Amino acid sequence: MVRPAVHNEVVAPPPRSPQSPAPAELPHGLEQALLGADPALGLLDAPEETCADLRALGYAVRPGQSGGTHLTLAGWDARARLLGTPRADTSAFAPATGHEALGDTEAASAAGVAVRAWGSLLEIRRVTAGGLELPAEWERRRPLHAVALALQASGSPPAAVGSGHRCLRSGYQVSEGPAPRSVRVDWRQQPGSDGPSPGEGLDTCQEVLDARGWASDRYLGARHRPYLVSRPRDERAPLLGGSA
Repeated sequence: MVRPAVHNEVVAPPPRSPQSPAPAELPHGLEQALLGADPALGLLDAPEETCADLRALGYAVRPGQSGGTHLTLAGWDARARLLGTPRADTSAFAPATGHEALGDTEAASAAGVAVRAWGSLLEIRRVTAGGLELPAEWERRRPLHAVALALQASGSPPAAVGSGHRCLRSGYQVSEGPAPRSVRVDWRQQPGSDGPSPGEGLDTCQEVLDARGWASDRYLGARHRPYLVSRPRDERAPLLGGSA
């Protein structure tokens, strides 16, 4: 039986850029560029002049050798303000694993905090790994935490579980994987729910994780229920010996 791991660690605060500006009104073109940034890695899809203006303000940076311009943590904060999400304190935040009993309101509130925590994690990637496409060593040492954060920050719903392990809300559920640096991802379905099937839910989780640097392989467990085993995209898939 795969048991959930308990992780109380939060995303470590990255080094702050001395260029990070105080909140201010931005020209319409810069606001649109922030709103149009890729929600996975913060890649900007805007003219180079606009990207250069955002880099000068400290809202964006060109990391590594990718050639693209990505949001900094200040940029993620600015984007959140434009979306109507207040700047959140992530110092006491732990992403939902899907084994908790979070209500819908609590889950919605936590999702906003997760977005900022994800921005902090991308800063860790940029500073320590020189790029944003692959998990940093900080994540590889805490894969369950990192995968749960990637899913929650994307807007994917965590499952809610009540007494007797009864599923109260359909969503993802992450547990320790079968090998180091791996995570098992299940999709719990609330009885009578009209939402996506477990297979469809896992399809979405797989797409989300792939966009955030985690590769996933699908397996069949007990009663032929599908699940994913996720790992950093540049590492080999673990060998599984039978159903779990």
